[in-house]
This record gives sequence, C-alpha cells and structure tokens, in this order.
Amino acid sequence: MSISKANSELNRAERRLKNTLGLSDEILNYFSGILKGGEIKAEIETILNEEKFVSYLTAEQYSGLKRLSNSFAAGGAIVDLVDEYSKNGGPRAGVGAFTDTLTFIGSRVVPVVGQLLLALDTLNLADKFLFGDSKLFDFKNSVLTLYDKIKNSSSDLPDESALKQGYIKVTMPNGEVYARPIQDTVLKKFFPKPQGSIFGGNKNDVLFGGDGNDYFNSRGGDDALFGGAGNDTYISDKKVTIEDISGNDVYVNTGDIDILDKQGDDRYHINSYLKNKVSIVDYGGFDNYNINGARNINIRDIGGKGAVYWDGKLTGGTWNKDEKVYIGNDNWTKYKIVNGDLQVIKGNGMITIQGYNKNNNDLGITLLDQGEISITISDNEKAEGDNGEQSMNFDIKVNGEIPKGEYAIININGEEYLIGNPSTENI
Repeated sequence: MSISKANSELNRAERRLKNTLGLSDEILNYFSGILKGGEIKAEIETILNEEKFVSYLTAEQYSGLKRLSNSFAAGGAIVDLVDEYSKNGGPRAGVGAFTDTLTFIGSRVVPVVGQLLLALDTLNLADKFLFGDSKLFDFKNSVLTLYDKIKNSSSDLPDESALKQGYIKVTMPNGEVYARPIQDTVLKKFFPKPQGSIFGGNKNDVLFGGDGNDYFNSRGGDDALFGGAGNDTYISDKKVTIEDISGNDVYVNTGDIDILDKQGDDRYHINSYLKNKVSIVDYGGFDNYNINGARNINIRDIGGKGAVYWDGKLTGGTWNKDEKVYIGNDNWTKYKIVNGDLQVIKGNGMITIQGYNKNNNDLGITLLDQGEISITISDNEKAEGDNGEQSMNFDIKVNGEIPKGEYAIININGEEYLIGNPSTENI
C-alpha cells in the first residue's frame, strides 16, 4: 500500500479522462487510425509483399510505395507517441515508441517478421470493424499491457459508476483499488459533488472520501481510508488505517484497525477477537465505543466525553484494597490505572484507555477510592402530563455509601433535592 503511488495513478487517470473528453483526443485517434491501422496502409503493405503485384511495378514505383509505407508507419508512431504521452506520461510512451521502432526495423530487415506484422495488422483491422476493437491482435497493445502488469500501473479510463458519484476510481493489475474525489477544476464541471459509496477490493487499497457523507467498504486487504468533512461510515473486516477530518462518523470493524478521528460525535462498533489489534485516537466530540470480544484495544479520547459499552456500559468501580484494583458494581469488571492509562479487565479481555483523567471521570467512568462517594444525574427527558404541560424526568444515582448523618443538596433547574439522611445536628 503506497499513498504516493495511489495519488500518482489517480492523477494519470484524471489526465486520461480529461483528454478523452477533449477534441484533441478525437483528432489523434482519427489520424492514428489512418496512419497506422487504416485501410490505405494495409493495402500498400499487401502490394509490397505479394509477388503478383510486385511484378507489375517498376523499380521507381516500388521504391515510391516503400517510402509511402515508411511514412505512414513513422507518422502513426509519432501520433501514438503524442497520444500516449498526453494520457500516461513519458515512461509508457517511451515503451510504445521503442516497440514501434523495433517492429519497423524488424519488418524491413526480416521478411518473415514483416509478413507476420502484416497479418496481425489485417486481423487487427478486421477486429476493429467486426468485434468491437478487442485489441486481441494488437502487438503494441500487448507489449504495453505487459508493461502495465510489471509496473502494476493502469492505463484504463476511470470506473464509470464512481464518476457518477464524483470520484476517480481505478483498479491496478494486481487488484488494488485507488479512489478519491475528482480534483481537476475542469472535470469538476462535468461531474457531481463527491458523495456516496466507495468500495475497495480484497487487496491493499487506498480510498479518499470527499466533504459529503461517504460510505467506505474496504472489503478486505491492508487498506488506508481517508474521510473528509462529512458524516462518514467505515466498514472493514481486515487490517485498515483510517483518518477522518470531521463529521459525526460511524466505524464498524472486525479486524485490525488504526483510527485517527479529528472531530465529531462518533460511534465505534468494534468486534475484536483472537489477535486483532485496535488503536483509536479521537480528538473531540461525544463518542460512543461499542466493544465486543475485547482483546487488544487501545482508546485515546482527547476530549474525554462519551461512553464505552462492553457487555453493558462501563461506569467505573470502587477501590478494593485486597485486590488493589477498582471493582465495578457487577463484581466482574476490574479497573486498574497503570502509568496514567486505565486498564479495564474482564476475564481474558482488556481495553486500555490511554491518558485517562480520573478527576474528570473520562468517558463516564468514575473510580471511587475508599470512603468516596459520587452522585450522577442521568440525561433529562421531557414528559407531558395530563394538563398538557411538560415536565423533566431524570435519575439521580449515588455511587458509594453515604455515612450516617451525612447528606447533600443538589440544585437542578432551581429545584433542590436532598440526598442522604441528615442528623439533627446537621439540619
């Protein structure tokens, strides 16, 4: 997987598409057909290689036809060189020019080669008119196709269905898929704003999203996915690297994953089994992490706002001096702070929350030391009474045991609530 190679291939694909949409490409194809593969050149070659025709020609006529044939061959090679260079750049154009040179010399030096190339030209001409130009008999095209396979490069036009969504998408000979929003200012006028579904293959793909709401499906392989500013969805089942700029995104993963999310209220659905490695760095927003089968999961939530769900919501626990860990209310979940990171342990599974701030109760996880209590208030909900007026419903939860005679008064929207049982001395 190479991001620089992906961008290079996508740049070339845009150039090919732009040239194909332009008049210059039509003119080049027209002259290429006349000069290299047209009927005139084929007829001249037939006359020069058939004894029954040559016997009727004078030496001057034969020499003239020979020069004319050479001119057609040279002209076709020049047109092809210009066309190839404009679409795919210098190296591939150089291979094409070298192939033209070798076939030109070979056909003049070795008669058998000339006859073979003539037969291929005739078959290629028939292929264009009868079989939709499959290029099955195009010797030069076969050489360039082999060159593309060796270099793992593409000279095809971009995927048509992706263009309809505003994306340039190409597939390499080895199956790798590269895609990104159209960047050329001229091409942008012909295609819609990028937004939609982006599918990879089963190889090492590189997929770039736009500023719309994109749907990424990596479909396997060691992939790199780059989201834009929209509310994106990422689906992956193998090893994948994801970077998202902003938006309220959804991540669904069952394999190795490395995520960098810079902004937004995000939802992570992580299925981590066996030796899968999951690393998430999230810079902001209220994020929900839904974990199944936690094995090797590392979360760094810079803002500390959100919640973690692993067989239920992780809310924290109380210090147990015997085990030297915090134990949750389920008496199964254990919390341990190691070098500033919080380890959440259930059996053989573990989630590491890097840079956990105990004082801020990061991700809604509250750890109580011996004798400490905490009071949490649930998100309020509107409820409408019989008289048509709305009231606010919420739950107040006390973690830990309030000592006898102690109490707290909580003010919510101007209403005071008493927690505990105050003694007569404290009233």
